[in-house]
Amino acid sequence: MKPHIYNSFEEIDEHLKIMKLKRDIDKEYLKIHLISSKNSLYPINMLQEIRAMLLKYLSVFMKRAC
Repeated sequence: MKPHIYNSFEEIDEHLKIMKLKRDIDKEYLKIHLISSKNSLYPINMLQEIRAMLLKYLSVFMKRAC
């Protein structure tokens, strides 16, 4: 990251506001992914994922067998 040359305190304040907004967006993004990760670890969701993978592999196996 290259250093930025500021010409006024207003520019510094604006840049700080932008950086704060970016940080807030990143925090929300992290929260969403954390919730999604927690949900994917519930046993019922894990079973659904395993079932979907098995069906996918079975369909590929059946196509090769024919």
